[in-house]
Amino acid sequence: MKSFFTKINSWKMNYRMMFIVIALFQCFTYIIFNSDFEIILNGDAKHYIGSLENLYQTGTYEYKGAYSGRMPGFLPLYSPLRLLFSQHTTLVIMIFIQLILYSYAVVFFVRKVRNVFNWNNITLLLVIVLLGFTNYVSIWGNVFYTESLAVSCFLLSIGFLSDFRESQNNVKLLLSGAFFSWVLILRPFMLVIYLLILIYLFINVKGFKIKALIVFVLPFAIFDSLWVIRNYINEDKIIVAQSSIYAGRKPSESFISYRKFVSCFGGDITEWNPESEGMWFQTDEFLIDNGFERPNDDVFPDYIYSDQFNLDSLKSLRSLYWKTKTEDKEAEILFVNNVDKFIANFKKDQPFHYFVSSKVRLIDKFIIHPYTYYLSFDTHYRYLQLSIKGCVFLINSILILLGYLACLLILVMQLKNYDSYKLLLIITPLFILILFPIFLSSVEYRFHCMGVPLLAIAIGIIFDKLLSRFLTRST
Repeated sequence: MKSFFTKINSWKMNYRMMFIVIALFQCFTYIIFNSDFEIILNGDAKHYIGSLENLYQTGTYEYKGAYSGRMPGFLPLYSPLRLLFSQHTTLVIMIFIQLILYSYAVVFFVRKVRNVFNWNNITLLLVIVLLGFTNYVSIWGNVFYTESLAVSCFLLSIGFLSDFRESQNNVKLLLSGAFFSWVLILRPFMLVIYLLILIYLFINVKGFKIKALIVFVLPFAIFDSLWVIRNYINEDKIIVAQSSIYAGRKPSESFISYRKFVSCFGGDITEWNPESEGMWFQTDEFLIDNGFERPNDDVFPDYIYSDQFNLDSLKSLRSLYWKTKTEDKEAEILFVNNVDKFIANFKKDQPFHYFVSSKVRLIDKFIIHPYTYYLSFDTHYRYLQLSIKGCVFLINSILILLGYLACLLILVMQLKNYDSYKLLLIITPLFILILFPIFLSSVEYRFHCMGVPLLAIAIGIIFDKLLSRFLTRST
């Protein structure tokens, strides 16, 4: 066994070939599952692409009156292509650009991190396989959500930051800041990680610390200044990122109350997650239009029921919610009042479930889920699709389950051997775990995406340590 590992470690890694193989896999997988090149624009994608198409058609970046809605993260890709091609061709080209960019970013990122930790070839290959042969991240570029492009930019940013850590070259730091600026435009919640990087730089940079901070911040400061000025001109108020978490859309009171109701006992508010309480709440028309099946009634935990609230009460509440969708104001007022009454009683009668087990339940739903829920079979290449889906399922489950466990182990290890760079790397997945299931009570599975590369790195750190101990004992 030792001679086998030694032989692998003696190989000279061909990073160019790794990039080509990953890019071919990513593009091939897209084609196999989307052989007709159908373009789907749903949900947030309508805002991202709709705003840019409106910019192309009218010269104004807005979608249905939302000037400060989604920030123009796709602008550098969409607008130049749209000047040359039809919208459909532009979007197809964008899909392949994002797949290829993700493939390059994976190899670039792992190579740079490998240099920092001095990993052996086996650990390097493990992390490359985990990130290169999953489409948990890249799939979102196919439907024009921002996760794929944001993760690619994040990987490039951290890769250049790793370079700067070794060389103290300010050009590398400027590139890191530029790519992280793009991340913030695509996924504004990453501002917290941006601020942590600034703290990291202030603590670890040698020499003139303020200069390093200015270099890193400069790209985003330039863009966001232009964005703030533009929003102030259009809406007469200062908006740094977007107007709200709903990006210019004003949700109804009943929609907000429905989400409060579901999340107060640890239910999943995401209407399209399989077997979610949110899907149970939707109308028959919604389910038919989207090809969903309503979950069984037992999807709800028994502890939500009481003498005052039973399954019939729950179904009546759902029927009332359906009426609010027809803009029935009386139904909306009644629904909101009923939800407020339920939450008050539940909080009083079941404080442990309200404050504790609801959060544990949400974390459980966030981490343990159908890891290839986004890959649907069609009539073409069914057996090939099944093979790819099985392989991706295995990788995704390893990434999510072992990745978060590895992050927690590294966090414990920091108590003995503090390493600010390792801590910086694992903080993003842990931040996501706190932000979405606990703070926002949302377990939409794509929210893992920004942390997925660092889950792989955490697995690599633990695996490399275990492998080193194994090889040491074998001598």
